[in-house]
Amino acid sequence: MDLIVFLALTTFAIVILFALWSKFRTDKKLDDPNAPKSSLARTTPDPNFQPDPEVTDPNDVIEKR
Repeated sequence: MDLIVFLALTTFAIVILFALWSKFRTDKKLDDPNAPKSSLARTTPDPNFQPDPEVTDPNDVIEKR
């Protein structure tokens, strides 16, 4: 039983340390004005995107087509 507790606590500590390290890296990147932008970030709007009227107009202000 002691082995299971030791492994659980070790795993927990490793996960916490990884999260702290990742947060430090992210904060450092956010503070750097010369950091490259994310490759997932778009520079222009998606031309194929059509907003759903149900979501963008929940109060039925816009006329239905």
